[in-house]
Amino acid sequence: MKTLPALAYSLLCVTGLSFTPRLQAELLVYEGFNYGGSDIDLTSTTVATNNTGFKGDYTSVGASSNLDYLSSGGLDFSSNFLAGTGGGISGSVTGNNDQATLQATLDLSAAHTGTLYQSFLMEFSTYTTDAVLVSRLYNVSTRLQTALDGGQVAGVGYDNTRTKGSGTISLGTTYLAVSRFTNVNGAGGGNADVFFFTETSYDNWFAAGKLEADLGTYANFSASETSTSVSSFATNDTMAIVLYRPTAAGTLTAGYDELRIGTSLEDVMYTVPEPSSAVLIFISFGLLLLFKKK
Repeated sequence: MKTLPALAYSLLCVTGLSFTPRLQAELLVYEGFNYGGSDIDLTSTTVATNNTGFKGDYTSVGASSNLDYLSSGGLDFSSNFLAGTGGGISGSVTGNNDQATLQATLDLSAAHTGTLYQSFLMEFSTYTTDAVLVSRLYNVSTRLQTALDGGQVAGVGYDNTRTKGSGTISLGTTYLAVSRFTNVNGAGGGNADVFFFTETSYDNWFAAGKLEADLGTYANFSASETSTSVSSFATNDTMAIVLYRPTAAGTLTAGYDELRIGTSLEDVMYTVPEPSSAVLIFISFGLLLLFKKK
């Protein structure tokens, strides 16, 4: 059994460690859509100063409809998920080959090489059988794609094509889409995976230890693709959010929020609580004083 001085010394060591910066990977992109209290069309709007990883104005190249900022359109998710800000974006498409697109230019300190993680929240309130919502990172020759694809299933792409998975979404339910792209900017291509969670399935994954190896076990549905294409994630590449209705009759309406791209799963899915250094200091010194009095 430890004596009081030994226990106090151990606590002081832990406290010292708690002051050491935690080795956390980097959040490269964040857009919480915080553009004030009025609903606006974000086209030609300068990206908010409180976001990370973008520059310039939003554009809507090739779009026939708009994705608009709604101040009350923020999507809610689990309390175990990362805290959000502001509102959200929403759009509707109705005609054949109708699409709503919102895109911005990446502004990164350096091109990222290795594994890349992305997450966002999305919700469909109306749906057509061939409709698509895709979050796309691209330049003139490469694409990294995360999608809720035609047929209401997960879709993911490491290049200009996408591979569909299984599963069907529920209207009016907010989903967390988490994607992983390996060997980004590396020779020989890599793997792309996407996992869709409801709040319940996400909380179950979180309670089970929030292990990356368990993403596929707890996700409601998923998709994977392997490619030999070289991918890109660098300054001046484009991040695009696309809502697309090819030919099926009806109206497609969807919301999108809380975009994150980082170099670890933690960056885009949850926060690791820091130990309370002050509490540990008071406990350790209190034990030392108690021993001295004795």
